[in-house]
Amino acid sequence: MDIKQTLSKDSSREVALNVATFAGISDENFAQVFEISKLSPSPINWRGIRALYVLAETSPPSGRFLFPEFITELKNSKNNSYTRSLLKLISYHIVVEHEEYLSYLLDKCFSLLTSSTTEVAIKLYALDILFKITEIEKELKPELAIVLEDILVQESRASLKGFGKKILKKLHKQLKQY
Repeated sequence: MDIKQTLSKDSSREVALNVATFAGISDENFAQVFEISKLSPSPINWRGIRALYVLAETSPPSGRFLFPEFITELKNSKNNSYTRSLLKLISYHIVVEHEEYLSYLLDKCFSLLTSSTTEVAIKLYALDILFKITEIEKELKPELAIVLEDILVQESRASLKGFGKKILKKLHKQLKQY
């Protein structure tokens, strides 16, 4: 399969599923799709990442071995579509054993979540990642709850407000159990 040519056709779900099927065959194929995505210009780069998170939605995440590279790409991303797609992909592949990368991811997600210039979709994925990390690193729950309470006071966009309230409710419930 010529990944780059397939991704250049369009951004349909069908194309994403075809590339996801190819990527799901082996770690080598997964890595190949990721590598092509990294090296390609927009929109091919975010379309490739989309295919990888479509794969993660339909089967157990198989790209955890690339977690450090996902974070490196996030550091270098200058395109909102690519950043959004990377965050969604990362949300399926969080690896806490890579402490230095996890630390960067925490800082980046808190920064994106609290920035007034961040797009709503990016904030939603950043919040999702932060919540998933607190499921593993439970001592971060109070900090996320405090930040989220502050954001919800200032937030006017319904999608972020709704998702934020849902996460905050879960956090408060979990914090009461400790």
